[in-house]
Amino acid sequence: MSCLHNDLVYDANVGEEICVGCGLVVAERLPVECIPQAPEEQYEPTEENHLDIIVRDITHRGHFTPDIAQSAMMIYEKLIKSGLFQYTPMPNLMAYAFYNACFEEKVPRTMGEISAITGVHPNKLWQLEKRDQGQLKRCLASDVIERFARYFHLGYKDVQAMKNLLLNIESTMTSKSV
Repeated sequence: MSCLHNDLVYDANVGEEICVGCGLVVAERLPVECIPQAPEEQYEPTEENHLDIIVRDITHRGHFTPDIAQSAMMIYEKLIKSGLFQYTPMPNLMAYAFYNACFEEKVPRTMGEISAITGVHPNKLWQLEKRDQGQLKRCLASDVIERFARYFHLGYKDVQAMKNLLLNIESTMTSKSV
């Protein structure tokens, strides 16, 4: 189909060429080489760009909210300013920042979960936790259990039994304190 008007607009969001005069869709899903391209800009990789890429990647893979991502960026800056982490690789430190951001936003994740999302080994996160010296939130009890289980090569059932025991102890302690 075609129309008699010459005033066409390309809608890049849906890949259609539409007639402004009558609204007729003249072409759908144009080949990529037909889509107008913006001129390429010179891209200078910087540490800031690299950090943004890491944050976007972790946020996407972990399904984190923008609030958690923003909190992780602030924690990352705080860790850098502390001077304790000057030789720590950026991905490791950002993984640790996300771990702590989850605490701040009241959706804590274990080091194992953060490790699975970021690809940073849990032992690296533990090392950062140790070096942190109490400046940020402390680890979850389940992190301690997971580390203990890894050290002794315990199976999934043993780890779950330990977590259940910990929950029972915790509920007993809270009921006695009330």
